[in-house]
Amino acid sequence: MYRCTIELTPTESLPKGGIVAEHLVGDLSALLQVLVTPNSQDADGVSENGEELCAANMEIVPVLWLVDELDQAIRVQWPTNACGKSLTGSLEVLDTLAATRVDVRGP
Repeated sequence: MYRCTIELTPTESLPKGGIVAEHLVGDLSALLQVLVTPNSQDADGVSENGEELCAANMEIVPVLWLVDELDQAIRVQWPTNACGKSLTGSLEVLDTLAATRVDVRGP
């Protein structure tokens, strides 16, 4: 599996920012449980006078590619709430996996 993120802050390996692709390994059962969770119509409990409110900020969610032993890949979609943001706690499941290889690409 690969996690792809955009690095906006310059680093030594990406002086102008770029794309970071991490090859993640480990037990995928918790991740698969998150990915089959249906989208929610709730805005994570933020409401005013009975109306759901969405924060006016952008969440940058890592892109995930599941890759089999034949190098066939499929991009998976994170479950979201009514505001189009990832469900609370869903991204933390990636912290249980280990990055065995990191590839970086700059502009």
